[in-house]
Amino acid sequence: MEIDRLETEVYIFPNGDSIQNQYKKFKNGILDTLNSNYYKFGKLKFDDTIRKVDLDFYSCYDTLKKFNSRKIELTIFHKNKDSSYSKTYSPISGYNHFIFDYIDFDDENICGIIWESIQIDTIIKGENKMRLLEQIMLVDNKSPSSNPFDLISWLEE
Repeated sequence: MEIDRLETEVYIFPNGDSIQNQYKKFKNGILDTLNSNYYKFGKLKFDDTIRKVDLDFYSCYDTLKKFNSRKIELTIFHKNKDSSYSKTYSPISGYNHFIFDYIDFDDENICGIIWESIQIDTIIKGENKMRLLEQIMLVDNKSPSSNPFDLISWLEE
């Protein structure tokens, strides 16, 4: 009999700090996508130097009713021969599917950030209030990660 388990990804920075990133909950050995928070890359498609990238995002907020104020963005850091830049993408289907072009002349390490925000109107003690649910998830395609999110290194380059 398979027991329930939780797989958690943790980024550990060179200075010893760490952050929890994505997690997957399993019930009876089966991935519970409704109670997990993770992303998954599809197959890379090559067209000369450009890679077409598929990315699916599974959010712990997917079980909430759909709010008009829900916003999800994917920001990818692109490296070129002697420079770098970031580009932000919106999902192409619902809230959870991204397709983008990626050019990298260095190491083909795709890295970026998924940002999700939901605003919920509520009433507390007769007053109109707003709850803000927000999360940021680091994204990269290396396993194990080469930890491209060490901001100190980015600033020193």
